[in-house]
Amino acid sequence: MSMEHTPGPWTVARGSWSEDGNAQYELEGIKVVQAADAYLIAAAPDLLGFAELVLRGIESGHIKAKPFLDMNTLVGDSIPMRTIGDAAREVIAKATGEKA
Repeated sequence: MSMEHTPGPWTVARGSWSEDGNAQYELEGIKVVQAADAYLIAAAPDLLGFAELVLRGIESGHIKAKPFLDMNTLVGDSIPMRTIGDAAREVIAKATGEKA
């Protein structure tokens, strides 16, 4: 299932003030309360493009990537070996709604 997203670049603008006095930010007309969230969302198309570029480089052999221990994915007492390609595939799948 491939989802089409609105092509970037996306921009962030400071919008109005919320009832509790905090600044609200807008991302292409979507209100986002936290500035950090708005900037992260605005960078999403570029981050997806970067992950796709890295994966193409690895798959074509232009980027050499050795397996590494992923300390963030402990499974019991073992730490799985992963590659940058694995990580890129997972993030691309998450961003596009597909399975890795």
